[in-house]
Amino acid sequence: MKRIVSLMLVCVLSLTIIPQSNAVTQRELNEENATMYNTEMITYFEQEVGYPDHYGGAWLNQNSGHLVIGLTERNEEIEQYYYDVTGADILEFETVEYSLQELYDAMVETAENVSRTRSLPQVNGGAIMQSTNSVDMYVSEEEAVSYISKAEVTPLPQNELNNVKSNADIINFKISEKSGLEASVANVGEGHRIDDGSDPNAAPIRYDGSLGYLAYRTVNNVRQVGIVTVAHTYNNLDLPFYAYTPDATYIGQATFKRWPNNIHTVYDIDDLGTRDFVFIHFNGNNTVSPVIKYDTIYSQDLTTGAVIPAELSPINKSGESTHYSSGLIESIYYYTSLDYNGVAPTVQRIMSTYNSENGDSGGIVYKRGVNGKAYVIGIHQGYKTINGRDYALAIPSLFLEACGIYPGQ
Repeated sequence: MKRIVSLMLVCVLSLTIIPQSNAVTQRELNEENATMYNTEMITYFEQEVGYPDHYGGAWLNQNSGHLVIGLTERNEEIEQYYYDVTGADILEFETVEYSLQELYDAMVETAENVSRTRSLPQVNGGAIMQSTNSVDMYVSEEEAVSYISKAEVTPLPQNELNNVKSNADIINFKISEKSGLEASVANVGEGHRIDDGSDPNAAPIRYDGSLGYLAYRTVNNVRQVGIVTVAHTYNNLDLPFYAYTPDATYIGQATFKRWPNNIHTVYDIDDLGTRDFVFIHFNGNNTVSPVIKYDTIYSQDLTTGAVIPAELSPINKSGESTHYSSGLIESIYYYTSLDYNGVAPTVQRIMSTYNSENGDSGGIVYKRGVNGKAYVIGIHQGYKTINGRDYALAIPSLFLEACGIYPGQ
């Protein structure tokens, strides 16, 4: 199956960490452990061995905080395998009917069936829902209404969408009106300022997006420290460009690769399909606080690296428009194409229920841990409207690790 791998940070002159004052409960410790176990397992499957045939997914038990693993086949040996892979002390297991691979294959086959039937509402995305052992697939409201309600527009049998499902027990069609990138708009939040370096006397351009998380990479054996944010608000700039804080303090420089044969679109060094992030290398005179700007009890954990919390886990976001918001992870396997139309070729996202608006693009998406730690999940990118409700989409930081960009200093 297709691989996943594929702080709001403030530039200041000193580090400030505000400790967490509340006592840590066993439930919170269980949940933090579940995040680490899930990260170990997903990374191992993605980067080492692939997904086992008996693996049906994983999710958080919201009562106990333990990681639940769905298995199509259970015995002592198989369950011990997951203890060995995760290093867990406690896991919970449930029997499911379909493996994760079967769920993915059913989604792809159904999307292909729909694409061959041009008269049907076309699929614009799909998400594997591990806790229900099923797949949600999304069609546009306009096309669905025409298909379902207006026989004079599309005189097709009402059950034809069901007929294209590769497995009716797995696939659920839902209406998705639209998807979008939450790019900059005028006068959102404090914003940040950028320029293309072509005129040293020109005023920096205002960028009303959000900066992401503290990160580093190595270029020609030299370690670079900076921040990661989205690239889709920078597309009209010449290269390289320079970033500033709202008070015109110089942050650093960002460079991109241009996508072949399209001189108007600018992308970063991502060859895995996301192509919507930028690494801004800090000026050596700057230091950066890891404190989350709109959730100041928490600070970015600088040693753990990227995490992938299990489905149904709490998730948090800090951005310039809606500031702090939280929700639950709906799916860590949300797929769409680069232009948000169709399922394949696919780009994977994490879909959640936290609130977001224009200007939040690029903000840190993280998992609250114990003792004031904030574990990096990724960066906020946009939204998808499903059955009238907006769901947030985030680019997993594992994508960026695969490109040599790691959370921390």
